[in-house]
Amino acid sequence: MAAAHNNLGDIALRRGDREGAIASFLAAAEASPFHLESRYNLGALHLQSGEYQAAVTRFEETVALVPNHEQSNANLGMAYLFVGRHEEAYRSFLLVRRLYPRNWLA
Repeated sequence: MAAAHNNLGDIALRRGDREGAIASFLAAAEASPFHLESRYNLGALHLQSGEYQAAVTRFEETVALVPNHEQSNANLGMAYLFVGRHEEAYRSFLLVRRLYPRNWLA
């Protein structure tokens, strides 16, 4: 069920329906507490629209599910920077750099 909601969110996003995408991604996250992709997608939407504290929350959720997830840690580092949590940003980037040395963001 979570995957179906997440796919609907992807479709809504492609159609330019940000609110519909958020609703679908939230439904996916509620359907499965372990659905990484929906939480990641929510975090990416929040980061993109300047909702940095909400992005931190979502990326922290994804990192709790998969601690070494490359993009979640990289984006979490960016979100931490935007909310002024520089030491945590450094640690996120350091982890990405150590595990994924070719990641250009870190």
